[in-house]
Amino acid sequence: RPRYGLLDIVGLLFRELLTMILVFLLIFALGTAAVLTLKKTYTATGKVYAGVGQEYVYQPRVGTAERGQAPEAETVARSEAAILSSLEVKQRTVATLGVDSFLGDKPSSDTPARRQAAALKVLDAGLGVGTTPGSAIIGVSYEGDDPQTAARVLNAVIAEYLTYRREVFRDNKTPAIE
Repeated sequence: RPRYGLLDIVGLLFRELLTMILVFLLIFALGTAAVLTLKKTYTATGKVYAGVGQEYVYQPRVGTAERGQAPEAETVARSEAAILSSLEVKQRTVATLGVDSFLGDKPSSDTPARRQAAALKVLDAGLGVGTTPGSAIIGVSYEGDDPQTAARVLNAVIAEYLTYRREVFRDNKTPAIE
């Protein structure tokens, strides 16, 4: 077997320079075609501050020990993120914006319940909710085909979250409990 040195290998490569250029151009053309045919998506992002409020502070009615015990900001942020990504908030968002905002204006023979389920699936696929460890900030994003629609959906999700949050933390005392 012949033994090749470094200069021999470089010489062999330069003999196949035309083949290397053709392979590079072929791979480059395929990559460019793939990138140019991809569907464009736009991401709307927002941040929600989920600090410790009065609703998270434990204040016992009897005794004086452990008065005003509050959880950590990270715990509150995770709890609020769970509310923000809940099915109820998503259903309210679809009801507010309408099914056509998510599925488009194309006519469909599906039942309204199926169309709403499909709209919920689209919203769920595009919505991202995340927290940062040690922080009270919740990151929210929505990815859509149109930048205005993505921003409108994200704003509606945050608005419905705030409305639903008020309902969840409202003090609903029934006459039986009073």
